[in-house]
This record gives sequence, structure tokens and C-alpha cells, in this order.
Amino acid sequence: MKNLLLAFLLIGVFVYTGCGDDDEDDTRFGEVALRHDGGNVTGPFLPAGVHEFIVRFDAEELAEYDGRTLDRVEFFLGELPASISVFVLEGTDPDSPSDAIYGQDISNRVNTTGWITHRPAEVIEINGDRDLWFSIQVELDQEQRSVGCDAGPRELGGDLLLRDFDDNIVSFGDITSESVNWNIRGYLAPEAE
Repeated sequence: MKNLLLAFLLIGVFVYTGCGDDDEDDTRFGEVALRHDGGNVTGPFLPAGVHEFIVRFDAEELAEYDGRTLDRVEFFLGELPASISVFVLEGTDPDSPSDAIYGQDISNRVNTTGWITHRPAEVIEINGDRDLWFSIQVELDQEQRSVGCDAGPRELGGDLLLRDFDDNIVSFGDITSESVNWNIRGYLAPEAE
């Protein structure tokens, strides 16, 4: 009986220490995560139309990664949109990217919600002299949630949005007073040895 109780206690300790919020330390050896967000909490309701959820990393943040390559983009999807595309953009204007360096419609590859991983089909090198933007563009047939967000507080560049009816990129916090960051992350490949 004592051995059985001891075995249950050891299993309980193992399970307790082995399970946790892996969201905060989700990089493999040598990887770098470019992110503003914490764990997913919810997502905003947006009307039918085409909308882009965008996160921006300024050149100062990227300077130490100059020449590294992007391994993948990950984002949290709460509800399936009618279509979905991933874009990587660059620029020197903090209000608007100037160059789309990658874009892919992934609608036919996404059939579930939760964390979605997209590996670009081409090499994307980080240019430490320019800002880097990750954009998840969704088309909604009706008002719904799509890309998720954390509980905040908002970080600069973490909650950018281009709605169907906007002329320019806006901060979600500026139009709603909510302080959140989109669950969109870029992961850099480990450095070659």
C-alpha cells in the first residue's frame, strides 16, 4: 500500500512539473521568437470584409538579427475565416510597410483553429536596417472572431489593424481603448555553425 501511494505521489509530481504554460518559453535551441504577445485569451469581433492583423518589429529590435532567416510564422486562429493569407513586409516608415517580401494564400491548408504554423516557401532574410511586419489577412463572410489576442498590455506594434473600410493601418487600442497584442509570432532559424 505504501509503495502504491508513493508511486501515485511521484507520478503526480512528474505530471505537475511536466505540464505548464509552455506558451512563454516556446523556442527550440538557437531559435529566436519575434513576438509582442502573451498567451491567447480571445479575439475581436470584426464585420464581414477583408481585414489584416499586423505586428511590427522596428529596425532597432532587429539589428542584432541582421542576416538571420525567418523559419516560420505562427498565429492563433479562433474561428475559421472564408480565406486567410500570410504576408511578410519590410519598410522604414513606422506607419506603413513599403515592400511586401512574401505573401501566400493558405486558405486550403487551414482547416482547424488554434495555433497555426506557416513555413515560407522561400528564404526570408532579416534586414536589420528596416522594420519587419507580419500580417495575417482574413476574409470574413459575417461578423466573427478570427485572429486571437492576449490580455495585454499593448506593446508598440503589437495590435495593428487594416480593416476593410480603413485607408491606413490603425492601432486596435486607438480605436477601441483595449490594450491587447495579436497572437502573431515570427521565429528565426537557429544560426548556422
